[in-house]
Amino acid sequence: MAKLDRAVIEGLGIPGMVLMETAARGVFRTALEILQSEYGTAVPLPLGLSQDNENNLVDIDLPARMIAEGRVIKIFCGSGNNGGDGMAVARMLDSVGAQVDVVLMCRGEELKGDARANYELAVKLGITIFEKAQAEDFFVSDEYDLVIDALLGTGMKGAARGLIAEAIEEINNAPCPVVSIDIPSGVEGSTGKAEGSAVEAQATPTMAGLKRGLVFSPGRELAGDVSIVDIGTPRQVVEEFSPRLWRIEPDDIIERLPFREEDTHKGECGRVFIIAGSTGLTGAACMAAEASVKSGAGLVVLGIPKSLNPVVEVKLTEAMSIPLPETQAGGISLEAVPLIMGRLKWATACGIGPGASRDEETLEAVRRIIADLRLPAVIDADALFALADKPESLNKLPEKSILTPHIGEFARLLSKSPDEVKEKRVELALEKAVEWETVILLKGSPTLAASPDGQVYLNPTGNAGMAAGGVGDVLTGVLAGLLGAGLEPIDAAIAGMYLHGLAGDTAAAEKGIFGMSATDLLDKIPETLKDFGC
Repeated sequence: MAKLDRAVIEGLGIPGMVLMETAARGVFRTALEILQSEYGTAVPLPLGLSQDNENNLVDIDLPARMIAEGRVIKIFCGSGNNGGDGMAVARMLDSVGAQVDVVLMCRGEELKGDARANYELAVKLGITIFEKAQAEDFFVSDEYDLVIDALLGTGMKGAARGLIAEAIEEINNAPCPVVSIDIPSGVEGSTGKAEGSAVEAQATPTMAGLKRGLVFSPGRELAGDVSIVDIGTPRQVVEEFSPRLWRIEPDDIIERLPFREEDTHKGECGRVFIIAGSTGLTGAACMAAEASVKSGAGLVVLGIPKSLNPVVEVKLTEAMSIPLPETQAGGISLEAVPLIMGRLKWATACGIGPGASRDEETLEAVRRIIADLRLPAVIDADALFALADKPESLNKLPEKSILTPHIGEFARLLSKSPDEVKEKRVELALEKAVEWETVILLKGSPTLAASPDGQVYLNPTGNAGMAAGGVGDVLTGVLAGLLGAGLEPIDAAIAGMYLHGLAGDTAAAEKGIFGMSATDLLDKIPETLKDFGC
């Protein structure tokens, strides 16, 4: 963020004070929204307005004084620009009648530049400032209506220590809502890690663009509701200093989902071939096939080892099945490869890997199928294991493919440790998406999709209840269904992971995160699509 600010101030000539004032205005608005939501208005409403008005009162230009008048607010300010933002917010809140107390972690004369200028303005206005604050200044009593955290910015590394850590603990004990400026103090802006104490915010207005620390755990959870404040930074400058990182919104899904004409027939709605399953893992194959059906695929065929076909015939109703030659271990054999390749000429998309087994002959069969694929494909689970065993096969991926590893599987593909991958998941996913010319959908919290054109999309849906067997198999089926309907791989990845996570959220709301299962999520896919008009 500091590099971005310098580029704007020095390169474009936009004064730093203007950036700080614009940032503070965004935080001020968030503070008003929280106050209005929590407490209503501080003074009587004008004739004709009601607390029950369905519109947010801030959004209909209700005077800010009616919300903030008499509210008691404590703002914790550090010694950097984040603290300067806090000082500017203090001035704005004071101007609309709030009683503001500022806890400043240094002496005023130690502040630099724009932060110092905002401190001096606050002093001139008579705002209460506890300079070089000590532990006794941190306590947030019941009289306070809001706390604003402006202690540490996005450049923070390591654990918060000393008085800063004590201040964070007191903020977290506050009996009122907390707003963090840019990022919760104690969270690393580039990773989302919190090695020590970190603020637990209800809302975090962040400047110019989304920070990684706000989308990766635990920063994601600590930030609460995240909003992006437009401070006037040109888009090209933001993209230069902040990689092309996008948070998926509902409108992104609406514009990507396929439209179905009234006279469409099943063969035009996607023909999906799923290659999956082995002895003991029949459920993975069936869930992938069912997920394709429930995602709108017109026709779905499951290629399954022949000894499992009687079980599959009982479990599946809409999806068809084809019994395939198998190994002694109960996976597909090399003899199955030409049969599969022949059937794939019928399909518009393929999903391969769920429950396929790690028998050596099966892994070789999977590699041969992938090398010869000439249609869009989702490559998951044991198919990823097969590729990791022969890294050179990663250079023979189908032209329109989506790889769907979790952190452990991606680490194996890269011959790295899971911790190394987790630390640099965005960079590594992006690097390999470009190198392998494929979409990498990296499952985690959050799940992300990296495209060969250098963009990374972050999925805001999903929950801890989805850490359960079979959930990834359902995702494979959803993605294959969307690919089969004609979506480009990155569009299928964006829509698929969002809808999959949203179905998981609906299942969790109904069953709870401990009680929900992959089949609960599977059953919620149709109504999730229905909510988007499908």
